[in-house]
Amino acid sequence: MTGAGGGSPVAERWQGSSWQASKLPGGLHDAISAVSAPSAGDVWAVSDQGGYILHFNGTSWSAAVKRFSGFGELTGVTAFSPSNVWVFGGPGAAPGFGTWHYNGRSWTKSPTATKDGIALASALSPSNIWAIGAVSAGDDAIFHDTGSWHQATASALAGLQFHAILAQATDNVWALANISANAFRPYLVHLTGSGWARIKIPYSLDPVDLASDGRGGLWMVALDSANAGWAVHRTASGQWSRVSLGKSARMFGLALIPGTASLWGAGSVNQQAGSTAAIWGYGRLG
Repeated sequence: MTGAGGGSPVAERWQGSSWQASKLPGGLHDAISAVSAPSAGDVWAVSDQGGYILHFNGTSWSAAVKRFSGFGELTGVTAFSPSNVWVFGGPGAAPGFGTWHYNGRSWTKSPTATKDGIALASALSPSNIWAIGAVSAGDDAIFHDTGSWHQATASALAGLQFHAILAQATDNVWALANISANAFRPYLVHLTGSGWARIKIPYSLDPVDLASDGRGGLWMVALDSANAGWAVHRTASGQWSRVSLGKSARMFGLALIPGTASLWGAGSVNQQAGSTAAIWGYGRLG
């Protein structure tokens, strides 16, 4: 899904062997910023600055919220079912709409999570949600919700700006970050039973997103100083490698196909007339 230059976003659906267009509601004129899919028949998406929340029921898309009033960002969505959905609008380039929860009937704003500036989340269960939020600046803190939101504090987390978070187990949570004053000093932070630890990424890149590799390791996507995209791999044993996506290619989203070691990535490829949306596949996809 994407939208740029005042155009309209589009959706594509993988049918097992090919991509097919999936029609979105009319009247949308904003990029899709985040998607969450509890199942193939329950997909939620939020627009960037348009304030739309969209829902796919397995057959068609509809506008669950046609538009929040005012100007602001929606930065993340985490859905568990059609009656349990979190939507986040953390502070960023524009004011966020705050954190909202849907119970299947109505949307309710969470004052605490809104105050914490929650931008995006990764959940182990509805009562165990890890998230990136804001204390002194956007995306400078990690929060944990176990019925109430509270900030995670550790020396390994201090002075970082976080870009993505991945909760895999109670004692296995990863976040992708960099030094807030230097976009090309990237780090992983890892929560284990011993607490949080900081792991330096051995490349001068600006981190964007991460996902499990399905084998105990991680895939990450990042940009270099020329704004070109890279895929970075860390194995379960801690070995690093990287693959260039090309000078004109950038990947912004990465997702593991459940139960496999295959992934989908989404981004764009620059061309003379502008940029074109692109989808990458890794591993066995059919």
